[in-house]
Amino acid sequence: QTLLEGATVRNPFTGHSGRMGCEIPQLVAAGFTGQADAPGAIMGSVISDTFDPAKVVDGLGDEWLLPRGYLKLNPTGRYVHAAFDALDDAIEHHGAEFAAEAVVRIDVRAYKLAAMLSGQEIGSSFGSRFSIPFALATRIVHGHAWLEAFDDAAVANTNVQALARRVFVEEDAAHTAAYPATQRCDLRVQLRDGRVVAGHCEIMKGELELPHSSDALRAKFFRLAEPLWGARVSATLHDACHDVEAIERFGAFARDLAL
Repeated sequence: QTLLEGATVRNPFTGHSGRMGCEIPQLVAAGFTGQADAPGAIMGSVISDTFDPAKVVDGLGDEWLLPRGYLKLNPTGRYVHAAFDALDDAIEHHGAEFAAEAVVRIDVRAYKLAAMLSGQEIGSSFGSRFSIPFALATRIVHGHAWLEAFDDAAVANTNVQALARRVFVEEDAAHTAAYPATQRCDLRVQLRDGRVVAGHCEIMKGELELPHSSDALRAKFFRLAEPLWGARVSATLHDACHDVEAIERFGAFARDLAL
């Protein structure tokens, strides 16, 4: 729940887990022992009240989860993207981008995990990434939802903040029941001229069933990489990642990647 408040305690989680992974072999070598069935105890009593070990290994060696991963183009929480796709659908029906001053209000109906991201009062860059109202507002004001649309300047933008307060998010029980097979989201934009434009997302772009185009992924990579590495190194890295096996000496290859 901390991310819904814009708190940043989750940011060191990955590093902390990595540190523990390095410490465990040293503890074992020093003679420390662990619980006989720690996964069963944690999964069966702390996180849940049931645990079936057979399900953990079901499909092991045949089912590979990595290719099923979700790829997103924008720097927000995963569930925000259903609203982005519904907005894109509404823009397509409208025939043009919406001007912030032309929008009276936006109503969003989504599955539970997306509907939880309903905060309208955003005070930090981190918190802005977990708010559908802010995400839609900054997308409309800036004309895109790239990294800079969620930085401190974007959070301080009074036009974005004002529009975010006019975006209302609710859960749709039918959408929640259909999740995760679909990630449904309905969006209605009420305009000052009296028109109402609707948009819908059934499956988010980037899911296994609706992958992004190679061009879209390439554009995201260079948008993030070039400010750090420049065009030449970014292009070298991009091409090499598509042919990793051809790198003979990775240390030498990676020398130019230091920041």
